[in-house]
Amino acid sequence: MAATDDDMIAPLGRGSLSLGMYRHDGLSPGDGISTLVAEARAIEQAGFDGVTLSEHHLGFRSYFPNPLLTCALLLGRTERIWAGPMPMLLTLRAAALVAEDLAWIAASAPGRVAAGFAAGNRADEHALNGIHDNVAAVFGAGLGAIAEALSADGQGPLDADPAVAAAKGEIPLVSAARSRTAVERAARLGFGLLYSPVSSAEQVARFTALYREAGGAGPRVLIRSVWVDPHGGPSADEQAARARAVADMPGGDWISAGPAAAVTESLADLIQTMDATDVNLRIPMAGVSPELILDQIARLGAGVVPGIAQVLRAKAAQPA
Repeated sequence: MAATDDDMIAPLGRGSLSLGMYRHDGLSPGDGISTLVAEARAIEQAGFDGVTLSEHHLGFRSYFPNPLLTCALLLGRTERIWAGPMPMLLTLRAAALVAEDLAWIAASAPGRVAAGFAAGNRADEHALNGIHDNVAAVFGAGLGAIAEALSADGQGPLDADPAVAAAKGEIPLVSAARSRTAVERAARLGFGLLYSPVSSAEQVARFTALYREAGGAGPRVLIRSVWVDPHGGPSADEQAARARAVADMPGGDWISAGPAAAVTESLADLIQTMDATDVNLRIPMAGVSPELILDQIARLGAGVVPGIAQVLRAKAAQPA
């Protein structure tokens, strides 16, 4: 299903459907980049609105140490889809410089950039930036600096940068939030919410209610792993187990697997139950060949994207 410009939803606009991409561990860095570009083009052809990359360091399997830089590369090799780090570990970087980078990338690809941020939960990664405690405080300060630089009414020392000035209010931003404090902070700073893939429907509903009470009006992004009709490859259960081990996630029902119709129905139910405005799908891929990932992208494009896009667009047409 090829998408046209008229079909595309703006970055994290209400109803956007994106696909999170991972790194193939068995490939050389050069071959990995070539494969990533081929997959991004396939994702664009399949009808997704955007692609996202997630950050980890120290050789952490399947993730990217430089998701924003890699997204910039993908924007230059695709035509329509938006791209963004989601999440980027803001505790590991100077927030003001992240804002500058986002602004200049947005200048090179207008209307095609978004970003999501998280604190991260690995002490060995935080040590890279000299952080050994007060991670939450460092993350909160970083979000504040991003908001100061890039929000529509933000004011700060970066305003003299022409790209930052042009980007104010133009780059959609979301924050991972798994506590009342984090949710209320996201609302106060004008960020949307990036739901954890392992949060229950009840937890998400509580966070959404808190967000709305705090005046939050940004996107609320549901992350869900999917595996469509895995003939010729590992079973859905094997994929879930491998992905859980790679991502160091706790167990839980966080994958929608089976025939395309069943995956579509599962996602549609979650969108309504969790009151999500946007969906970011992930393909569990530990140990899976690039050819099988491309097959999954095609299966999603043919059997899942049209139905989920319809659900999201219908929901977007309703009062917020």
